[in-house]
Amino acid sequence: MSRWRIAALLAALTGAGAVTVAVPAAQRPAPGDPGAFVKRVISQIVSDDYARAWLTLHPAHKAVAPRWTYVVCELLSPVEGDIVSLEVVRVADRHIRVAGAGRLPAKGVTFRLVLNQPELDETVEVWHTSHLVRVRGRWRWILTPERYEYYLAGACGPRAP
Repeated sequence: MSRWRIAALLAALTGAGAVTVAVPAAQRPAPGDPGAFVKRVISQIVSDDYARAWLTLHPAHKAVAPRWTYVVCELLSPVEGDIVSLEVVRVADRHIRVAGAGRLPAKGVTFRLVLNQPELDETVEVWHTSHLVRVRGRWRWILTPERYEYYLAGACGPRAP
């Protein structure tokens, strides 16, 4: 799998799109380390554990990509290779345009991922920034606007029950 294919897949799976509940900052529980959250989700995606990754997808995106539809669709183009290293390079406050929700506060988590690709006998390095939003005090990852539209249109086939 080419470096660009891996980058495109990771971007499609960890991009932008959400709705959040407004709660005064003093009343919000701390959502935990955004870098650790992204590392966990990327590890799940690279290991094709889409069912577990889906659990932390934003609720508005779960609505357009029901669990088994999401799993089946993502398994059509899995990430090939094993993680050699995954490091968070930067975490930054952002405001992003979110599919179906407008502009929201978010965390941009830039990471460096190195994958071993045995079939090519090489490693592939990918740099990417994923965006997270808080929902009821917890981090949730979001689909890119393109991926959100893909699921909204039912492009992968009929919705699973």
